[in-house]
Amino acid sequence: MKFEELSEKSQEKASEALLYALQAEMDSNRAIDKVRAKALASAIRDGFIALEREASEKDAGKDCGKDNMNFGFANS
Repeated sequence: MKFEELSEKSQEKASEALLYALQAEMDSNRAIDKVRAKALASAIRDGFIALEREASEKDAGKDCGKDNMNFGFANS
């Protein structure tokens, strides 16, 4: 999955997270190293992709009844 394939809300939240991370980097180091900035961006992107995948897998599991106590079988 690519960043562009994330939901619009996830893209917005990831952008906000990157902004906060870069601001924290500036506050602590008074500068932003290009390599560090790219690493932060990659880590945040990967995190949001993982979260969205996990959410879609949970939704898929609910659809087939995997998350129900009856393990997909109808209650008798």
